[in-house]
Amino acid sequence: MYFMKMCRILISAIFLSGIGSLVLYGQPERKYIRQGNGDYRDTKFTEAELNYRKALDKNPISHDARFNLGDALYRQEKMDEAGKLFSETAANSSEEST
Repeated sequence: MYFMKMCRILISAIFLSGIGSLVLYGQPERKYIRQGNGDYRDTKFTEAELNYRKALDKNPISHDARFNLGDALYRQEKMDEAGKLFSETAANSSEEST
């Protein structure tokens, strides 16, 4: 009886630690988005741009990274590139909602 209970606890612990790993590694771009957001808040728009680009390298379909990159580019007065990213983000957003 005690052995079976311990086995169930051990199996549950292994299973839950596996799920935790998936959650932590499920969105590798989030680290770069957070760093970019910090840079953006500190008005370091070039550094923010670099971090958002790194996030897109990790996950090319990240809407947050794409939109935030557009915002950082806009603040650097790179209007053409920012406009293109905003348009792509809006188009992808509307495609997913249909």
